Amino acid sequence: MKKSLLIAITACSFFFSANNHAQATVWVVNSGGIGDFTNAQDAITAATAGDTLYFVGSPVSYGNFTVTKPLTLIGPGYFLNENPNAYVNKYSPQIGTITIESDNPTDGTRDLNSGAAGTRLIGIQSTYLTVRVNNVTVDRCKIYYLQGQGNDTVIPANITVTRSYVEGYISDVINSTFENTIFPPYGQAMYDVEGCLIKNCDLGYVYTAEALNSIFLNCRFYYSNEILHFQDANNVRHCVFNNADPSANAEYTAGTNNIFSVPEASFYIDPQPTALDAKKQLHATSPGIGAGEGGVNVGAFGGASPYVLSGIPPIPAVYEITAPSAVNAPDGLPVTIKVRANN
Repeated sequence: MKKSLLIAITACSFFFSANNHAQATVWVVNSGGIGDFTNAQDAITAATAGDTLYFVGSPVSYGNFTVTKPLTLIGPGYFLNENPNAYVNKYSPQIGTITIESDNPTDGTRDLNSGAAGTRLIGIQSTYLTVRVNNVTVDRCKIYYLQGQGNDTVIPANITVTRSYVEGYISDVINSTFENTIFPPYGQAMYDVEGCLIKNCDLGYVYTAEALNSIFLNCRFYYSNEILHFQDANNVRHCVFNNADPSANAEYTAGTNNIFSVPEASFYIDPQPTALDAKKQLHATSPGIGAGEGGVNVGAFGGASPYVLSGIPPIPAVYEITAPSAVNAPDGLPVTIKVRANN
């Protein structure tokens, strides 16, 4: 009884939030039960451009799917068992590869402004995200990597990744923006990106050659200062590095208003929380506090649009349900439901 009630309420909370969206149709996709669709690809095929698909958390995988029209895909977030104040339903949607495709998927002649250009992902957890169009927004998502088309003559642009957790890297995109996003330590966060703005991110390391003509602002680098190798001093500013200032070497610059030799223990919160994203909050006396451009904090939790724990989307969430274990038939089933707006 309680399990069925929980699934129904979770789906209904998605419906309640539909009033905040424009005239487009809102669909609930639930691989584990109640919803408009149980299969993700069927839902995408049935939807029309501009529609919104809500993915309910479930242990049943949604598998891989391809988006060929501009849609908004919304999930409940990730790390739902690790951070407090999330949902009663602690499952994240199990999604493999999401391919955001153009109308003519032929290398070298692809029209990047066709097909699924304009698609938005919010609160989605996916293993791989392949982007083959322009103007894609990834907000509050957890992915392993985001990879563009990878063809030197046709490269996606205007990709926005914000308030997300990227376990691997971003590659093969140009003229894009990555803000308030966490990358894990010791990994190279970017390959073959150019002309990008990387702002208020927590990064392992990035080679200058892998991020040509890109700006790094208010970022935390865990592992190395390779980005300062043969770099314009104004391209890396108000960042905090674990390693020492390398500018004594003629091949390196100190950048602009950067801080060096800051170990993680004095930068991040202590004691460390369990969730991998919560660990990246600043220590009360962190050198990153107020060290960003304009006096904002350095790292993913700083700036105008700080990182949101677990990527909780800005829609109502059922976070507590109270119901008796036994039912008195004449009295019905008294249930108390607590909902958070998550604006």
